[in-house]
Amino acid sequence: MGYPTSKPAQNEVLAELIAQKAVVLDDRYEKDFHLYKVKTADGRAGYVIGGPGIREVGCK
Repeated sequence: MGYPTSKPAQNEVLAELIAQKAVVLDDRYEKDFHLYKVKTADGRAGYVIGGPGIREVGCK
């Protein structure tokens, strides 16, 4: 999904998407989690790990 594997960035929370919608650019299932690459309405892009509180709407 374009995440650099040789020198990955340190994991840190950049924003909490509370009651916000984001467009899913890509998604994949890893061994223990569902990973989404998303873009918010204000143009920020990043990754979200699926879990409680993550809800997909408008999906086919």
